[in-house]
Amino acid sequence: MSAGKNPLHPTSTLRCLVTLTICGLASPLAAQCPDVARFTPIAILDDGIESTVLEVATTGKPVSVTMRIDSGTPVIIQGASACGAPLNVTLHDDGTHGDRAAGDGTFTLDGIRYQANAPSTCTAHTFSRATPSLRGVYLGDITILRNGAFTTIPFNQYALWILPVSEFGIPEPVTRLSTDVQVSAHVVNIMDNQESVNRILSGEPGVSIQALSSKVYSVLPDAYDFLNFTTTGQRLCPGGKSVGLHIMVKQDWTGTGSLPFDNSASYGSSGKLLGINFIEQQSSDYFPTFAHETLHQWAAYLPALGLVGTGGHWSENTNIAGAVGGGAWSYGGDGAYSAISSGFTSTWRLPPLELYLMGLASASEVPPILVSETPPLATGYGSRFLGPFRQVTAAQIQQVAGPRLPGPGQSRNDFRAAYVVATPGRLLTQTEMTAYDRISRLFTGSLQPRPGNNRPTFAEITGGRATLETSVLPCAFTLSPSDLNVSASASTGTVFVSASSSSCRWTASAAGDWIRITGGESGLGNGAFSYSIAANPGVPARFASLAVTGAVSSQDMPVSQSGSFGQNVLASVNGLMRSPELINSCLTPGSCSDQPVTRGRMAVYLIRALTGGGNFSYSPTPYFEDVPPSHPNFASIQKLYEAGITSGCAPRQFCPASPVTRAEMAAFLVRTRFRISAVQGFPFPSAPHFTDIPMTNLFFPYIQKLRELGITLGCSATEYCPNSYTTEGQMALFLMRAFLVPDYGIQAAR
Repeated sequence: MSAGKNPLHPTSTLRCLVTLTICGLASPLAAQCPDVARFTPIAILDDGIESTVLEVATTGKPVSVTMRIDSGTPVIIQGASACGAPLNVTLHDDGTHGDRAAGDGTFTLDGIRYQANAPSTCTAHTFSRATPSLRGVYLGDITILRNGAFTTIPFNQYALWILPVSEFGIPEPVTRLSTDVQVSAHVVNIMDNQESVNRILSGEPGVSIQALSSKVYSVLPDAYDFLNFTTTGQRLCPGGKSVGLHIMVKQDWTGTGSLPFDNSASYGSSGKLLGINFIEQQSSDYFPTFAHETLHQWAAYLPALGLVGTGGHWSENTNIAGAVGGGAWSYGGDGAYSAISSGFTSTWRLPPLELYLMGLASASEVPPILVSETPPLATGYGSRFLGPFRQVTAAQIQQVAGPRLPGPGQSRNDFRAAYVVATPGRLLTQTEMTAYDRISRLFTGSLQPRPGNNRPTFAEITGGRATLETSVLPCAFTLSPSDLNVSASASTGTVFVSASSSSCRWTASAAGDWIRITGGESGLGNGAFSYSIAANPGVPARFASLAVTGAVSSQDMPVSQSGSFGQNVLASVNGLMRSPELINSCLTPGSCSDQPVTRGRMAVYLIRALTGGGNFSYSPTPYFEDVPPSHPNFASIQKLYEAGITSGCAPRQFCPASPVTRAEMAAFLVRTRFRISAVQGFPFPSAPHFTDIPMTNLFFPYIQKLRELGITLGCSATEYCPNSYTTEGQMALFLMRAFLVPDYGIQAAR
């Protein structure tokens, strides 16, 4: 256990502390002890001190907590038991000290262990997996020193800590995806009653890594290079620092000493996943461990050169000073070298060799590496290497392993990792999720590390040559078509689903009693579903929607169906449109239908209305490259441009075959009605008529004016549906209301 400042400073209730110790010893005085002994430590929480977070956010002010220790539970004194014993502890946030999560209440956690002189190894599991912890959060260790003197130390600086308000902020929104999965912006929390992470780390056979990865891929797309699993469960072996494990899943480069392969499909990925990290528990020491395990994706796999020691780490007999081993040496002037530090944890910079193996540095940047042919006289910092020494150069590494390909400029330098917290017995609370979320963000650099902390960002350790992102990416879906406008008749059709990942699961649904899903109700990745729409016997149009829903996101598709009014009135519409003002605007019988209007046909309609249907002059030189003189709508498109009503869909492009949206049609109608160009202004109501057209929308003035004139009532009582296509039938109604005066008494067009 690391030494450090004590954030749990006992108050003056020393008598209770002494009594507690006596009760814990089960001494003859135990009968005089109360059933529950209480004391009130004060958590001094400021920028310089770390402590444990449990339902507590803080402004940096003291937070009162109460620890309850049941007298019936044995307290393990130094040397009495190697692996300790569980102890119930209750922490209470009374909400009186200005913390953000005021009044969270009282929470009990099982499995807190009194522990002293923790063994370096511990093979026995000292808890029952059949009865997971009530709250499931392991807070670390409390030590009772010899001679009965009760002293508290930090629960363990490797346990979760409280962040000051400058970093903690407002509680992070949490989305519950199922009974055992939830996510925040940077954290995936899964319930793991089997305590798989700790069991995998303990080397227990038969624990399924795939069960963990499949739970992640059931809610997230296959967009992650690394899956990082940590846990809040009790250590299988208490004491010591957090331990980790790296599993290489895929390698698509050469020159690092291992051969390319791809085993990503075994874990539910389609070639994206590079590796999986397991880290014993969340800690302030988490990032160095995380960096260490992640670097195992590229190092250390060069045993032929004597650079690799035990466990796949750089040998202590080298001066590599990397994230995966080796040390920083100082020359003593007498032919010997002394190990002064691990190098990495003092500089928080990867050495050139590891940057080279990652494909981020060239071979010319790697200095010769010193290797001692004999072990040091002692281990640890200050140990001396007497030699003899030899050098290993980058050229020798390339001779053994081949060149690192791809190299700088072509190798990957932007990585994404899923930060997964596995909790036994329950999911994390919002406060806990917020704390974990902030820790996850520290790796990406979105939060600045505090001075003096061992929390560098991934970009920092690579010297700005690579980045790591931990944000949760929900599955995204695209539907084709994006919306449906159908006639009053019964119809069927198919909607195609495009998913952002082949691992994205979705379910199709229909909102409306006249539309239903008839096939392909669910899928994985890209797919399709079919639907049927009943005939509309009513006069008005009706509206519904189709949707696909994933674990986190969904995509809706609006559906509109014409009513009998649209069918019955078309004959009258065509008749009116054959008046002298709009003669030949419906170019063929039945063209005023539910088919989308193209920009070319729209130009004909508008120019007929603008000129009264007579002859008009226009330039024979094309204004648009996609509308040559041979185009059937050439004359009207030329005139529309000359009138300033349109400038095209792009520079020197008109897109005559593209359909016209309802928003675009509003602009064309208003400009034509008032004989104004696209750059001229006009008065319009400032209060929005429709909820789907914000005032910032480019077409807001035109749609407002169209509604003011009574030319449209929208697609529903509150919406205009600006992105839906304008049908020929709607175009006919728009033209009548905009240009036929007086009003013929036909309802305003939706």
